[in-house]
Amino acid sequence: MKKLRHNKLRNTGLLFEILSKNVMYEVISENQKQVALSLIKKHFNSKSEMLKELMLYQCLGKETANDSTELLKLTLESRKTLDTNRLESEKYELVKDIRRKYDLKTFFETRTTNYKLCASIFKLFEHTSYSNPDEYLSAKKLVLESLTGSKKDEVLEEQVEKEWREQDKDTRTLGFKIVVQKFNEKYRTLSDRQKIMLSRYINEDTSTPDFKNYIMKEVGYITTKLTKLIESVQDPITKIKLSETLSLTENIISAKQIKDEHLSSILKYFELIQELEA
Repeated sequence: MKKLRHNKLRNTGLLFEILSKNVMYEVISENQKQVALSLIKKHFNSKSEMLKELMLYQCLGKETANDSTELLKLTLESRKTLDTNRLESEKYELVKDIRRKYDLKTFFETRTTNYKLCASIFKLFEHTSYSNPDEYLSAKKLVLESLTGSKKDEVLEEQVEKEWREQDKDTRTLGFKIVVQKFNEKYRTLSDRQKIMLSRYINEDTSTPDFKNYIMKEVGYITTKLTKLIESVQDPITKIKLSETLSLTENIISAKQIKDEHLSSILKYFELIQELEA
């Protein structure tokens, strides 16, 4: 009996999500080449089988108000209509380009929000009569739970990205350009510390001890820096307010898990330091 193995190099949904994450990373780091965006444009064009498969991944990757069992059935039937030879050839070319532009190990270390779901969809798409039926049913269960909303992902997909995926191709193309442009404009003046934090947040698992240790060091830097800056403030009311603001770092230090709101607060602390130093 054949084991249902997950092959990351052939998982269209996973490859696209990682490339999308890298688009934002390259914008933050002011990488003018924008490698990830060029690969998306090249390999997920309107004539590619990969785009057709990606749309099927996305169809099973979001909650629906329709009959989830029927939706899964129709999606799997649609998957069988794809030109598999052409699809595999396109995946081979994409992976070849990824290998050429990135270190493959580092590329797959990019933090993703729905790895298990992507892996389960892949197993359903690759299922054959020789596959392990127990593993197939486990993958099917996870996908159905996601479709019905009975089991939420720990990290929800950003609303902008979700809406973008649901649009037609021309709208997505135009919208993607606007998002990248606006993102670049908004974060052009980020400090080095802010850029490093955002890039680590995008590419690392925020639940690991290593990431939390990094955050604790940054909070230590903020505490030391703000304490010295507060001493130089002459207005007593402003000094009190800044001291109260500084005390809020305890919420981050005492947190069992680093959450989005903690990162947002730290970015604001960095911005406050910049303003006080100006």
